[in-house]
Amino acid sequence: MPVKTDLGSTPACLAEIAEQNYVSTSYLTHVFKEETGLSPREYLSHIRCTRAYELILHTNMRFSDISDATGFCCANDMTRKIREYYGSTPTKLRYGRE
Repeated sequence: MPVKTDLGSTPACLAEIAEQNYVSTSYLTHVFKEETGLSPREYLSHIRCTRAYELILHTNMRFSDISDATGFCCANDMTRKIREYYGSTPTKLRYGRE
């Protein structure tokens, strides 16, 4: 099952993925967590945060544009998640302030 690289587009529904693979949603979730160590939601959050982190450090994109490009609902949501994952705000990460 390939992972989407365009994180800003509408994500596939877990039920749709399960249906396409002829398995139940609960079974897909179980197998996914067994293989990755993360639930599908945790995995998607990890992918979004990793990509946002790269964009914060290596581009001059506005934070609102980064949040849109990585599938967060808004810049505040991205900031909260980035702080959870990296222990710092996007501004501090970008400008090296701690």
